[in-house]
Amino acid sequence: MTENSKNNNGIALLCLVVALYGIGFGIMAIPTGLFVGPHILAAAVLHILIGVGYAFASFGISHGKIGTCWVSVVFSSAISLVAVFGVYRSITRSDEVNAFVLAIISLYFTCLAAVSVRAASTHSCNQKR
Repeated sequence: MTENSKNNNGIALLCLVVALYGIGFGIMAIPTGLFVGPHILAAAVLHILIGVGYAFASFGISHGKIGTCWVSVVFSSAISLVAVFGVYRSITRSDEVNAFVLAIISLYFTCLAAVSVRAASTHSCNQKR
């Protein structure tokens, strides 16, 4: 097993973790959204769509497709930016617990974006095993 394929397996695993969380959380939020309101349903659908996108990225990265590295980069960057904005809003509202949770989420997705950019820019996602 080459170094690039080990890196790809790690990135694919990180993407799969996010995919399982997104799809699972989205499915569990649908019943809540049916009773609470459409804003929860919209969040549930968004979680499911992001989960499917990450599942696509995970499958593609594990099979050496470079385009799927960029899917991971785009999704991770967007989520990280939203989480950073959430940290800022939490700090301005003196909600330290929420700021801490969002900071961890932001750090995870920033790291995922960084390793995906590195893999895509070195074309390690494009190498067959």
